[in-house]
Amino acid sequence: MKMSIRNCHSAVQVMAALLGGRRTGKREWGPEEKANWRRIQRWPWRENIIGIAAGAKWAAGNPTGELAIKFYVLRKVGESRLDLAQRIPERFTIPGFPRLRFLRDVQPISGIPVAHGPTSLAPGSELAHFAGTKGTLGLVVRRDTGPVLPLTLSCSHVLARSGRARAQDSVESPVDANSSIAFHRVGSLLKFTELRQDSDNPVDGALASIDPAGASFRAEIPGIGRPSAIRRLLTSELREDSPVLVTRVGAVTGIQHGRIQGALGTFLVNELPGLTGAVRIGNLVPYSTPARAQKGDSGAVILEKGTTRVIGIHIAGNDSHGLLQIAPPVLQALGVRLWDGA
Repeated sequence: MKMSIRNCHSAVQVMAALLGGRRTGKREWGPEEKANWRRIQRWPWRENIIGIAAGAKWAAGNPTGELAIKFYVLRKVGESRLDLAQRIPERFTIPGFPRLRFLRDVQPISGIPVAHGPTSLAPGSELAHFAGTKGTLGLVVRRDTGPVLPLTLSCSHVLARSGRARAQDSVESPVDANSSIAFHRVGSLLKFTELRQDSDNPVDGALASIDPAGASFRAEIPGIGRPSAIRRLLTSELREDSPVLVTRVGAVTGIQHGRIQGALGTFLVNELPGLTGAVRIGNLVPYSTPARAQKGDSGAVILEKGTTRVIGIHIAGNDSHGLLQIAPPVLQALGVRLWDGA
């Protein structure tokens, strides 16, 4: 019998039954095949092996050109740390295919996939007031004093409709078009600044709790790491030809790199939820990225490129520039610091 992708897929169908704790196949197996099946059953099915497939074997990040039975495991550990009965041999036979010796390929996977469960929140996730429009979770933070609980930080115009919402209103992720019921509730609005049209607004920020029944969280930015410190911009760096490179993590445009391109100041910002006309917002710095920010990126964290140091959060933008609000006044107004818990 020749090794082929078809044979590999057929073998996978036989072995996949072990994920459900049963055997398949109508043909009666002989004593040797039955003994082999008992050995295979002792592999860590469901305990560690959560997927099985047929495909190209990979080694050192590249395909080897050989066909293999691929085992997807929760933890990939050295053979010396496994009981003999739990070790999957480099090559093995499968009942029903006595003349073939299949090659193994073990690949880690982070967890058992879920079809529908609590939303997993992280910086860059979509987030907004349930009656608002899509924005971005900027940071996971905690209060300076009091209980050590994770909170989400974004713009007031994202989580609190520019200050026109009420404390304990629901925030949701993902955001849907229903403005009367929070179908995807992940937490409650806690604290926010009110944006006013008759005065300058030094901070556009808001906090929300995380409801464990509706969401899990991680403070780490996927592919970058956990925000670790605040990066304060120097006066000498606040110019059109600034040497400071930045990274934005938005819910719509994803990870985008750019550069600081102006001085710290107050700017008019238009099209804010709950308001008609432009509002003056302070502590803003112009910056640019090749891919302009989109509606839904408001609240996105802005990092110093290549680091996990936080410069600020994205507030607004146009065709040429984005505006970031520097982090220190936002954190101070909301009474929080970067999440440092487990």
